[in-house]
Amino acid sequence: MKLTNDILNSTPYQYACDVRDGKIVTGEKIKLAVKRFFTWIKNADDKGYYLDHDAGMHLILFAEKFIRHTKGPIAGQLFELSPYQAFTLYNIGAWKDQNGSRRIKTVYEKVARKNGKTAMLALLGLYFLTFDDEQSPEIYAAATKEAQAKIVWEQSYDMVIKSPELRSIGVVNTQREIRFPAMLGKFRFLGGDSKTQDGLNPSLAIIDELHAFKDDSVREVLESAMGARKNPLLYIITTAGFNKDSVCKKYEDVCVDILYNRKQDDHTFIMIHDLDNEDDWEDPANWINANPNLNVSVSLDYQKAEYTKAVNQPSKIPNFK
Repeated sequence: MKLTNDILNSTPYQYACDVRDGKIVTGEKIKLAVKRFFTWIKNADDKGYYLDHDAGMHLILFAEKFIRHTKGPIAGQLFELSPYQAFTLYNIGAWKDQNGSRRIKTVYEKVARKNGKTAMLALLGLYFLTFDDEQSPEIYAAATKEAQAKIVWEQSYDMVIKSPELRSIGVVNTQREIRFPAMLGKFRFLGGDSKTQDGLNPSLAIIDELHAFKDDSVREVLESAMGARKNPLLYIITTAGFNKDSVCKKYEDVCVDILYNRKQDDHTFIMIHDLDNEDDWEDPANWINANPNLNVSVSLDYQKAEYTKAVNQPSKIPNFK
């Protein structure tokens, strides 16, 4: 596949180059994700895929032209994606098959707290609600409990309030839905404790904090309900958990096998921000591996203070790690 100058000079492609060349510090699994991106480019023609650069950039431009921060001193300012966020969104939007459908059907991402996870999911939900060209889109933010699922949804709700751009195209908030009447679109939250999970037809399903799930029942409901959609996307995101026998750990093991090319899956995109096995978790130089937004949305000073608390009170060490 021939790469245009627009692709070569874009933030997502430059991020991949900088990770590959060691200019951006990451753990091994992000390096493997970037290596996989370049392998996909190399094999694209043979496998029948291509990069729709405009589609990938459209998702990024939506984030930076329609979405405004909702909290803190920068509330009301237009969103600025971090390079790793731009890389993730670009891959979702840009990779297409010969029928023009998205290549990526599932995303698995693991990242530490305070790295912009909720905002990223919230703006993605709003994009799928408004600009994904899916008729009657249904967006679901799902978690073990409605209260957890509502965190992402409420961030989207607040983004609508802060964005005159979204309101100008007709996006409206209601008590339990964000609606886009022009496309008959709805954005809802769903918990494992919700009264009903029937009648769903998701175009985008976001599963937040997979490590907290005891089983795959909610995910299976959402995945099975996507069958009628042309371009559905399941986005699974999580911070690290404690239970090494959890459904999250088992699924992450599959994703790691895919990154190491021990298993094949052309439709799953994987971003695991994590320390490597040999990394000393007490060395601040390694913390960036799990915190791609270090000194952007999460400060090194904050992390050091949390580390000090953990050292002084060892019961806090598992949570810090």
